Amino acid sequence: MPHFISLLLAWCLLAGPTSAPRPVTSPAAQPSSPAAAPPPLFSAVLAGDTAQMEKLLVEGADVNGVWNQQTPLMSAAGKGNTAVLRLLLKHGAQVNAKDKFGITALFAAIAANLPDAARVLIESGADTRARLEVVGVDPLMAAAQVGNVPILESLLSAGADVQAKDAEGRTALIRAAEQGDPESIRRLLDTGADVNARDTKIGQSPLHTAAWKGHVDAVKLLLARGAPVDQREQFLWTPLMIATAEGHPDVVKLLLAAGAEVDARNIYGRTALSFAAHYGFVELVRVLLAGGANPTLSDRDGKSVLRGAYDKDGNDEVIRLLREAGAHE
Repeated sequence: MPHFISLLLAWCLLAGPTSAPRPVTSPAAQPSSPAAAPPPLFSAVLAGDTAQMEKLLVEGADVNGVWNQQTPLMSAAGKGNTAVLRLLLKHGAQVNAKDKFGITALFAAIAANLPDAARVLIESGADTRARLEVVGVDPLMAAAQVGNVPILESLLSAGADVQAKDAEGRTALIRAAEQGDPESIRRLLDTGADVNARDTKIGQSPLHTAAWKGHVDAVKLLLARGAPVDQREQFLWTPLMIATAEGHPDVVKLLLAAGAEVDARNIYGRTALSFAAHYGFVELVRVLLAGGANPTLSDRDGKSVLRGAYDKDGNDEVIRLLREAGAHE
């Protein structure tokens, strides 16, 4: 199963004011050396000293200058001090200045989970449909990834596109399903997000994604809102297969209770039971057998479920359960 950690989160959550240089698209200033001490305005911003900031700005400090490849607004956004943000914006800070990866102050506020800062930026004209370069992530997708409902609300109220897709075809709802927060999922669905959206890489849906991560409440909500329990991706994996292969018994039980086809096969002819047996998931073998799984099936290469169980050392209990259920090689 693919897992995408956006460049946005790596930069905003891991990088600090001494991180490696990242060029900024700002027409006003040339970046200083990343090894240099912060200019006075940046020091005041990072300290939250609005009085000193006002003094420096009145004296002509460049509100859109660059230090360590960040503008003052970008640095302030990651700190969440709304007074600092408002002062910079009052003095002409460019709300949509971005680095070469497309990271703006709004992205920084979102990744740092700062809803008040994000709201100030949005109210000041931050582009809610901006995209990170290459990966194509927009602010709504980023907010869904971190599971911040207040930021989602602000973005949706400002016209963020709930159906937008990133470079791999993943929507904000797919990202919310990966994160697992039911409130984020509910809010996106209430605003018109497609419960059956598919990525363009292998055709995974929000339900596939929630099942992969083992998010029981997210799976329950997606099913209640109309997600087909046996939907298939490119390789014909169902959510039940994915939850089984990842070892999530509570999700497997939920999917079975919702009517999942227990003996559905993927493109290779493998079933959920074959995965449970192969990986030695004793509880899941019990659950699937109790749910009616057929232990006598073989994959397209003729390999039986029981033979697959022999692939794992110390798999005696699974082998015993399968034999008792009538499995054969």
